[in-house]
Amino acid sequence: MSHEEQRMQPDQAGMSRDNPKALTALLDFVHIELKQRISDLLDFSLPHEYSNQAETCFSTTLHYKVAERWLVENHSKLATALHQRIADALTQARLAQEDPYAELKLLDEPSLQEVVLRAQFVNRLLHEARHEVVALELRLNALRQSGAKLNAKAFAPGVVAKGMLAAFKQLDIPVEAKTILIEAYHDHGTAKIIGFYTDLNRLLVQRGVLPTVGCAPLSPVLQGNISLPAGKNPTTANPGAGSAPGWPSIAVGAPMPADFAQLLEDKLAALQQALQHLTSETWQPGLLRSSFSQPPTLSLSPAQAESIDHLEAVFLDLIRDTRISERFRSEFQRLLLPMMSLRLCDQSLFEDRDNPVRRFLRQLALLGFRDKEHPLREFEPITQLVGCIASERAQEMVSFKSGADALYTIARNEVQAQLESRPKPRPRHAASVE
Repeated sequence: MSHEEQRMQPDQAGMSRDNPKALTALLDFVHIELKQRISDLLDFSLPHEYSNQAETCFSTTLHYKVAERWLVENHSKLATALHQRIADALTQARLAQEDPYAELKLLDEPSLQEVVLRAQFVNRLLHEARHEVVALELRLNALRQSGAKLNAKAFAPGVVAKGMLAAFKQLDIPVEAKTILIEAYHDHGTAKIIGFYTDLNRLLVQRGVLPTVGCAPLSPVLQGNISLPAGKNPTTANPGAGSAPGWPSIAVGAPMPADFAQLLEDKLAALQQALQHLTSETWQPGLLRSSFSQPPTLSLSPAQAESIDHLEAVFLDLIRDTRISERFRSEFQRLLLPMMSLRLCDQSLFEDRDNPVRRFLRQLALLGFRDKEHPLREFEPITQLVGCIASERAQEMVSFKSGADALYTIARNEVQAQLESRPKPRPRHAASVE
C-alpha cells in the first residue's frame, strides 16, 4: 500500500485494525442507515402518465391496477427482502455467482428479460452517477483495508439490480405487474438510486472515511485532491523518462488503489474523447499505444505495449470486417477501451479460449454476421448488453457470462423465428388409384 493510500485510510476517526470496536460500530451504523435508505428507495408510486397511457387498453389498465395494488401491499416486504440481500452482500468476502466458465446455456424468456433489465439498469446508473458509484467503492475498500470484514462491491449497480429482481421473484410478483413496475422504476426511480449512493458517501465522509474523495465528477476535481508519489504527476510526467505512473496488475473485479482508480477514470475519459471522431478508415495501427503519452500519462511495460498492439489489431479486424453488419461493428468499437483496460489489468485472463470474455465476443461476432444477412428483429437488447460491459469498464465477469448466454439465446430465437416465417410447403395429394 502506498504512503498516500495509508494516509487516506479512516485512521483519523480512530477506525483501524488496532481499533476493531470503532470499525464494528461504523458497520453497525451503516447497516442501520442502509435499512432506512432502502425503505426510502422503494417509497415509490407509479407516475400518473402510466395510468393515462393505460386508459387506451383494457388489459394494460388491468395490469397497471394490479401493479399499483401490489406495490402498496408489499412495500415493506419488498424493502425487507432487498435490504437482506444487500446486507448479506456487504458482509460476504466474495459474492456468490454462477461459474463464469460454465457452458453456454439457453435462457427462457423471463431469464433473458432479467439479464437485459439488469444491463439496462447498470448502463443508465453508471452513465448518470459513475462518480458516486466509484467513490463509494473506494470508501468501502478503504474500510476493508482497515480491517473491516466487508465486500467493497456490495453496492455495485449490478448487485443492487440483481437484488431487486431477486426480491421481486421471492415475493412472487404477478408477471403482468412486474414489467410495469420495473419500467416505471427505471424511468422515474433513477434519481432515488443516485440519492442512495450520495447519502451513503456523505455518511462515510462524516465518519472520516476518505474525506478527500469528494462526491463530484472524478475529472478534474479530484486531480488536486489525490497526490501521486513524488515525480509522478500525471499531467507533467515525461513518459520518455519513465516518470509516469505505471499500470498495475490487478485481478478482474478486485478493488483498485484509490489513486490509480481515479487516474484510470481520467485516462479512459481522455482516450474516449480522443478516439470518438476516428473511423475504421482513419484509424492507424499503433494509435492506441501512442495515446498513452498524452496527459494524463501512464507508462507501459514492453509487454503491456505489445499487448495493446495485439488487442488493437484484433478489434480493427472486427471493425473493418464488412461481413459483420455496420451496427455490430459500432458495438465492437464501444468495447475497445474497456477490453484494453481489462487486458492491461489481467493479461492471463485471455489465455483460456473458453473464458467468458472471449465467449461474449465470439457470440457478438456471430450475431453480427447473421445480422448482415438477416437483420435482427430487435437490436436494443444488444446495445444494452454491450453498454453494461462498457460502463463497468469490463470489470464484472458476471456481465460477460450472462451476456454471452443472452446473445446465444437471441441467436437461437432469431433462427427459430426465421424458420417459422418461411412459407410452409403445400401438402402433396396422394396419387389417385384407378
